[in-house]
Amino acid sequence: MTTGNETKFAVSAPDGHHLSIHLVAGEGNHCVLMLHGITSERTEGGLYTDLTHHLLNRNISAAAFDFRGHGESKMTFEMATVAGMALDFASAYKVLTARYAEVTLVCASFGASIALLASRALTLSSTKRVVLLNPVLSYAETFSHATTTWGKNFFPQVDSAEFWDIRTHDTGDRNLHLGREMITQIALMDPEQLGFDSGKQITIIHGTEDDIVPIALSQAFVARSEGDTTLIEVRGASHGFEGHEEFVLDKVIQVITSR
Repeated sequence: MTTGNETKFAVSAPDGHHLSIHLVAGEGNHCVLMLHGITSERTEGGLYTDLTHHLLNRNISAAAFDFRGHGESKMTFEMATVAGMALDFASAYKVLTARYAEVTLVCASFGASIALLASRALTLSSTKRVVLLNPVLSYAETFSHATTTWGKNFFPQVDSAEFWDIRTHDTGDRNLHLGREMITQIALMDPEQLGFDSGKQITIIHGTEDDIVPIALSQAFVARSEGDTTLIEVRGASHGFEGHEEFVLDKVIQVITSR
């Protein structure tokens, strides 16, 4: 994630899976836990590395880990499941809340859906602010009944005749295959109707040219949300925010440091 004060420690999820949390410690009692997207890894293509530097300059700690089946995880991508990734998140969150009084969440893409789903059973009492970056807020419209060409290629469509016979699915991304459990869970679960509790400040940052997760999903989420929920639209930005990284990082830092 970065050099200097970085430490790495192992955490065991309740199902026995081991994940490594990379922690870059600042001097304060505030930590930002960063969740990456599907097929990505803990640095989210370097965006979280840059965010970590910005946080350290403000004495805020930063933590990240590879979801099972991603990055340095010993589990294959095909073995990853939504439920397992939720266990990873919950395990990391509990460890960090034992060390820090405040844990802010920054969740990119699929990582946002994991945080939303887990929040149904995980009390996020140490979290005041949540930042969602181009978030997956609907499994149906992003994956199983996809509205984009990317989604239709990445995930088998539920209305196809062979859907329930598929064992694995080639995502078209570096020969990564979705396993049957992941396919079933995404088809049957949906974070769309969920929301973080109304006492939290939720900020969504979404690119207007995102052709993987349409910005319309974030607009709809904000429209039906109660409490302090804000959408920042990044004009011309794609799913990875290429060419707009500094703008996005500035907005993230503003949210995290606001009082």
